Amino acid sequence: MFKTAVNPLGKRHRRLALLTVIVMAWAGYAYSQAQSQSNDEPSPSALVQPVKAMVIGKQVQSLPFAAEIEASRHAQMGFRIPGELRGVYVRMGERVFEGQLLAELDPTDYRLAVQSRQAEFDLATIRAERDQRLFAQKLISEDQFDRSQTDRVVAKARLVQAQSDLDDTRIRAPFSGYVSMTFARANEVMAANQVVMSVENNDQVDVSFNLPLQYGQDLRQGGEVNASVVFSGHPGRYANARIKEFASQPDPDTNSYRITLIMPRPKVVNALTGMTAWVELNRFNNTMTPVTLPQGAFISQLGQQAKVWRIDPQHSTLEAIQVELNHDGTLKSGLQSGDRIVTAGANRLHSGQTVRVWERERGI
Repeated sequence: MFKTAVNPLGKRHRRLALLTVIVMAWAGYAYSQAQSQSNDEPSPSALVQPVKAMVIGKQVQSLPFAAEIEASRHAQMGFRIPGELRGVYVRMGERVFEGQLLAELDPTDYRLAVQSRQAEFDLATIRAERDQRLFAQKLISEDQFDRSQTDRVVAKARLVQAQSDLDDTRIRAPFSGYVSMTFARANEVMAANQVVMSVENNDQVDVSFNLPLQYGQDLRQGGEVNASVVFSGHPGRYANARIKEFASQPDPDTNSYRITLIMPRPKVVNALTGMTAWVELNRFNNTMTPVTLPQGAFISQLGQQAKVWRIDPQHSTLEAIQVELNHDGTLKSGLQSGDRIVTAGANRLHSGQTVRVWERERGI
């Protein structure tokens, strides 16, 4: 038998060809992956860049004052008469509606009093009508007739009072709101005018704070004030507050005016009585002071000519603006009051870039 000779050179060529195919396939896969990753990455212009900025023109100084929150409508509910508490039908935090029964006393004694006064009034009415007929026939004196008529009026007043006391054995909600606190339980003996519960409605809230004497001139004529309210633990400022009442004389202990603002409760804030807030009093500088731009605000500068980034207030994008400076470096022209410009790192930004103004967070 004959054996076929194996060519070692041809075997090596086949191995090299197979290796070449594997390398080319791997390179194609790596290239496709790199392309897909580059397509998924946002372009530099799509990234939102935080920047420091300033507003040109009238500067605003914000003066924060600690404030307290209280529901504008609140009532301490109690019975005007004494008695044993039969039941309290609501719990703290429960929503109630105007006219809803909240609590009641045992009405037994007061119901009996109404029946007794009713009998007295019926008897007085019969006597008054009889004496009226006798007086018309001149069978009784005028004095006796007057006494019977007076007794009827007195009996009627006593009956009305007894009926009023019976009605007072029940407490009903004076307005829609919620029960903020309860102070009694069933079967307790209640004194007259003893508080049983508190009912509040916080659709409108009062914001009270003390305003130092030196800022009293910031109160506008007609009870207006330029202020915004910041609720503790909640972001956002609410500028729809108006003055509800203010003391025209300062408190001698605190040397300040007591101011109460009223505002609608924000939908995202469950403002309850006792919560804290900050009232920021905005004071405007009505005189235009010279504005010196920091070096970080310049994209480029040549003598008294320079370029800065102005932030579009609607789209938060950058726009290059040519400005002119005075000999002392203050702004001469190119910007208007209310324009917001970038004040740091301007040479690292580009036109049309979306930015976000960086603000220092409030401390605890």
